[in-house]
Amino acid sequence: KGQSNNSITSGELLRDVERELDELSVADLMLLQKEIEAAISQTRSAKTQRMVDTVSSLREEEKSLAE
Repeated sequence: KGQSNNSITSGELLRDVERELDELSVADLMLLQKEIEAAISQTRSAKTQRMVDTVSSLREEEKSLAE
């Protein structure tokens, strides 16, 4: 599929991540969870802002076409 020889597969990456997660303490996992939740929140906020901007732009375009 056009992958170079030195790239890792998704399965290998998943195994590496699982090994690293196994080494984390409960406190580390809780911190990781908070960081993931914050990243998800930021992503949702950015997506919502893009949607609002798109709707606003489309409304302006509709208004100019109606004139």
